[in-house]
Amino acid sequence: MRLYLDGSQEGGDVSKAGWNLSNNNSLKIGATRNLSADHWFKGRIDEVRVYNRALSGEEIQALYENGLGGFGDYHLQEGSPCIDAGDPDFEMFYIKTDIDGQHRVMGYHVDMGADEFVIPMLVVTKPQGGEVWTTGSIHKIEWLSYEAPGLIDIYYSDNNGIDWVLVEEDAANTGKYIWYLPEIIDSNQCSVLAVPGEPDINGVFIESSLFTIHPDSPGPVVESQWISLGEDFKRAGSSDVNGPELGCVKWEFETDGPVSASVTVGVEGRVHIPCEDGNVYTVDANGVLLWSCNTDSPILSSPTIRPDGTIYVGNQDGKLYAIDIDGDVRWTYGTDGPIYSSPAVSEEGEVYVCTETGILYALGEDGSKLWSFETSGPGKISNGAIFASPAVDSNGTVYIGGLYDPNLYALDGNDGSLKWVCTFGSGGWPFASPVVGRNGVIYQTLLYDANLYAIDSNDGHIIWATYLSDTLSGG
Repeated sequence: MRLYLDGSQEGGDVSKAGWNLSNNNSLKIGATRNLSADHWFKGRIDEVRVYNRALSGEEIQALYENGLGGFGDYHLQEGSPCIDAGDPDFEMFYIKTDIDGQHRVMGYHVDMGADEFVIPMLVVTKPQGGEVWTTGSIHKIEWLSYEAPGLIDIYYSDNNGIDWVLVEEDAANTGKYIWYLPEIIDSNQCSVLAVPGEPDINGVFIESSLFTIHPDSPGPVVESQWISLGEDFKRAGSSDVNGPELGCVKWEFETDGPVSASVTVGVEGRVHIPCEDGNVYTVDANGVLLWSCNTDSPILSSPTIRPDGTIYVGNQDGKLYAIDIDGDVRWTYGTDGPIYSSPAVSEEGEVYVCTETGILYALGEDGSKLWSFETSGPGKISNGAIFASPAVDSNGTVYIGGLYDPNLYALDGNDGSLKWVCTFGSGGWPFASPVVGRNGVIYQTLLYDANLYAIDSNDGHIIWATYLSDTLSGG
């Protein structure tokens, strides 16, 4: 007998003297014939094959080297009757991938065998279905490439694929492309397609899901009352408005889900209500519904109101919505993680939004990405997780901190460059939003640290810290 490991023989031949192979006993693999508990093989056995002859060393080496696990090539061969012979309406295939990581549904056909022979494939993943982009804005097209060598051509359609317009010829197949959108499009039947520069009739090239491109412009300036979490983007939460003299209920409004974030108050006392059912509800000063806008994912942070009454709100799917004063979607921007904090807006109209993946995005008035900044994470976790809303001072400096990252960052709002970093040595993390005081001092509390810190906005050094825990309660 010979033993082989990874296709190569281990040691010399093992004598079979005394073995009786001429019997009628059942063949058992992994146990002796009496099947007692102490005679079971301790380990894992899989990919078992039984031959009626001894294989040569060359055959064993070939089995190891060829195909998955050394047992041949499971791809269907070209010309096989199993190719594209499956039922394309079998929904299970839409969430399954084959041994090459490709979707089982290939161009509205599905294999009924293990896997189709290897074919080139390009799948546009961004824009995502349902996104709303504005004419003249700048966005990133993204795609997945499989066995598609060489340069590619990128097209867009504004009539659901009936006609295609060239975006870029001979683009590098890097998986992403910055697109300067045309100035004249108004359609909700838009899609993007990537194909090889050299035509390939055997390839599968899947365009993006339908999305919208339309013209957009800000509205006239209106006066809002409480524009974001903490009143404004300094996040102080102070108000000059007197509270009610009597604590009686003036009106009620019932949503279709829990409300776990604060409301904001816009023009004419309109109240914008973020709801976990995915809707933003806007009611008038008497609690009467004016409109609602469905974002298709739970909203767990307060909306922000820009000067023209546009509402910015993010949802758990990581999509930021810009909704105009009448409840119509102006544009959307898809981030890479859930949004659990309220956006901020600079005096120049730039929008700052943070994600659970530790990234702060700066967007233009039209939804174009301007820059981004990543907080740090511990160990092998590359980024922090931002739950705090960004604060902005009168000079346009943006302040942000992230969970798992013991730092407060001051960023130049124009380009995202780092002004300074304040590092907290206590091991605590910024979880709540920084507050910009009237004297320009930045105030920050930390998770797992009972101190309130006062920080110099000029250079980030800690001016003082005071312990807030209640000593009488033992906290």
